[in-house]
Amino acid sequence: MYTPSHLEKWISDRFIQMEILYPSDLKRELIAKVFEVDYESDLSPAFSGVEEGESFIVTDNRLSSEEQNEQFYHELCHVLLHEGNQNSMFQMFRLKQEFDAHLFTMYASIPFHMIDFSTGNTIRSLQQTFNVPYHIAKSRFEDIRRKLFIASKQITNRRKKSHEISPYNLEKRSTETKRLIMQLNRQVGYKTI
Repeated sequence: MYTPSHLEKWISDRFIQMEILYPSDLKRELIAKVFEVDYESDLSPAFSGVEEGESFIVTDNRLSSEEQNEQFYHELCHVLLHEGNQNSMFQMFRLKQEFDAHLFTMYASIPFHMIDFSTGNTIRSLQQTFNVPYHIAKSRFEDIRRKLFIASKQITNRRKKSHEISPYNLEKRSTETKRLIMQLNRQVGYKTI
């Protein structure tokens, strides 16, 4: 019943292609290697870029492993999907890139192909399984719930539509509807019943 977004599918397809199949495979060094990105953890704020054609990511090693994972995926999005110096771009474009990076972080740190939908996932279980900060696990949990809710509504609506009466069956229509359809029939010379 769960249908991933295009970005989710793209990330999972790339991970599967690179044989990143289980939560235990979500190691910053491994992911950086398969995406051909130089990775380092250092005493500095997180940043990324491209220098002489080589992409790189730096995370802040003063932070917890969970927080460094968040930084890593955020910067990985910028390296893989974005171009340009954010300091010199229009604010709306920069905000769009940051929104993209948030979604990418949520989907890459908790890829849908690794989620066991047969279990009762909780925010805490996602946080622990995928080693991410609570707010990332919460965002992902809510995203999953929202998509499952929408999917269930779509199924319910399809079932309802298959049981609806025909629009041309006047038996179960109001008197006013019947009158209007009959008037339309006379005006256009077309018989709908």
